[in-house]
Amino acid sequence: MQTKTVCTGCGNELSSSSKFCTQCGKEVTVSGDLITLDNVSKELLISIFEAAYMDVKLDNKGDIVVKEQLHCYVFLMEKQRIIRLLIVIRVKPGISAS
Repeated sequence: MQTKTVCTGCGNELSSSSKFCTQCGKEVTVSGDLITLDNVSKELLISIFEAAYMDVKLDNKGDIVVKEQLHCYVFLMEKQRIIRLLIVIRVKPGISAS
């Protein structure tokens, strides 16, 4: 199975041989600039959102919350093999779907 890696500067998917991100130009180093099963953590995910100038924090349960126009919760699942995003959308009473 091939491991997918992304740039910690902009989130662009990278090939395993990339030296620089093709999207933002950030230099890629093996020391931690790639997200892999071995280094993925809440702290690394938070740093990626912060690098994208997003308002991010840990809530009182330890979950990552990204607060932009919508609140997005970020969870590491199944021994950190899956990153799950949850967006809660509230609809005002009286608004119809049609």
